[in-house]
Amino acid sequence: MLNYYATPSDVGFYSVAFSLANILFFFSISLEVGLYPKMAHASEEDAIQLVQTATRHIFFITGLVALVMAIFSKSIVLIYGGNAFLPSVTPLLLLLPGIVMGTISKILVALWLRKGWFFPITIIATIAAILSLTFNFLLIPRFGYVGAAWSTLITEIFLFVIYYWNVSRSWYFYDIGGVLLKPLIGVIAMFLFIKFSSLGLILTLLLSALVYFAVLLLLKTLDKD
Repeated sequence: MLNYYATPSDVGFYSVAFSLANILFFFSISLEVGLYPKMAHASEEDAIQLVQTATRHIFFITGLVALVMAIFSKSIVLIYGGNAFLPSVTPLLLLLPGIVMGTISKILVALWLRKGWFFPITIIATIAAILSLTFNFLLIPRFGYVGAAWSTLITEIFLFVIYYWNVSRSWYFYDIGGVLLKPLIGVIAMFLFIKFSSLGLILTLLLSALVYFAVLLLLKTLDKD
């Protein structure tokens, strides 16, 4: 749809942003490879524990990477696409939180797959596709590649809310506030370190990641799982 309503440059800007944001999915894919076989042979109690642990850890990792990409978005786009693709920064910032939610949704849906709820998953995916097309139709003609990014973000929010609500209602209440609070403190510490650091880019990235995980360890956020 972006090809139809927008200019070739708009398509290029969105493609660069989408390619960069999708790096976050590599982390969830690697986790899913190990998670799904274990889910198939686990008891329901163990399956719930696996999903709780997996969602917590995938949020810690993708949230960290997304934050770093957001802070250094301009530099990342310059390295990846050059000065001509700097407009990709705006859609990248919109896509990152959506992709983080998307990685969590892909872990939560493992409980549905274990139950064999393939038809409900298909229905939700169809509704999400219709929602995406609707917002694309409404936003792309007016806002171009930024509208496409908003459409993707809204669709990922919808999927996350549906899966989170169902898992909380059918299996266990997932305290999303409790999950977010400690990483948020780590994020604030990491942001302050980056803001006041006078070190080079690579060293700042490495040390800021260490600051983030050090805060998580001090707050006893990471467990033996």
